[in-house]
Amino acid sequence: MSKLIMKHTQLTLIFLLLAFLKVSAQDIRELDYYLLQAKNNTPALLENRNLEQIGELQNKLIIAQNRAFQINATSEVLVAPYFDNNGKPIDITTTPSPNAFGYDVGITNGGLYSAQLNVTKNLFNQAVIDNLLFQIK
Repeated sequence: MSKLIMKHTQLTLIFLLLAFLKVSAQDIRELDYYLLQAKNNTPALLENRNLEQIGELQNKLIIAQNRAFQINATSEVLVAPYFDNNGKPIDITTTPSPNAFGYDVGITNGGLYSAQLNVTKNLFNQAVIDNLLFQIK
């Protein structure tokens, strides 16, 4: 029986030794791996990459502001109500009663409405764009 226990113990020790040979605390890597990781994770290099991206975005913004069409819309509404028109305290109409108080129908026609759409594009500003892009560099 002791031989059987001894043999069993020896097999267990051999198995454990073989298992520990496969286990290592770290992966063994070459120097190139560590240099690449340093380049990817260095704060100064990350900041430079971020500054380059900000510069590219500012270039796109300058070009969009100075070369693209700019569209603006404005509107105005004037409401000219009549007071005490046919028993109504406030009324907007083109046919007021003779006793109503308000603006003249001939002038306001019940109200004035206007809208304007402006489309602008800078044509001769290439020198300005070049100077702004140079400042970003």
